[in-house]
Amino acid sequence: MDANIHLIYFFSRGRREPMLLLLADSGQPFTLEEYTVTAWTEMKKSGQVTPSCFPCSTVPVLRVSNFGQDCDDDLYLGESPVIISFLEEYLAPKGVTTTKDMPLEIRARMEMVKEASLYTSGRIMLMSGKEVS
Repeated sequence: MDANIHLIYFFSRGRREPMLLLLADSGQPFTLEEYTVTAWTEMKKSGQVTPSCFPCSTVPVLRVSNFGQDCDDDLYLGESPVIISFLEEYLAPKGVTTTKDMPLEIRARMEMVKEASLYTSGRIMLMSGKEVS
């Protein structure tokens, strides 16, 4: 793998954790770029958050350089489930069964568990914030 992987997220726990676990477990070098909520708000106000670099105008974003046949353009992916699915397949060692090779029922159950865990981590993150009065 000659691609450069760059994960962009807030400086906090949350939906990035499954992505970080996949990257750390794979041994693939990657860069983690973290923003505070204040910095992110300023970036949005100044017009730095554009669909070309932030496909869904939010984080997380996975940027993969030197990917595919056209290495001139970076691949930008948004939305946690999409990023996790991409990383699961892209980082799988040669010869390992990936989800695309599994029966539909198993893939559906795995997707259900994945979505439930993402929802739960999002709820935990929201509950851990300060209440604004």
